[in-house]
Amino acid sequence: MSSMPTPYQQVWAVVILAAITGYLGCLYTSFNTWVCLVRKKWAKFMWAKILES
Repeated sequence: MSSMPTPYQQVWAVVILAAITGYLGCLYTSFNTWVCLVRKKWAKFMWAKILES
């Protein structure tokens, strides 16, 4: 008898991992959009451009 798991025993791990990474990707995209909006708002000032670099 082999102690290796069958492919069907690993399906739940793959589904859970896919759901977690999908959620983290969504959080990253939302955060990046927010950062871009804030940066666009503050990039009007010369001191902000200098401070950013």
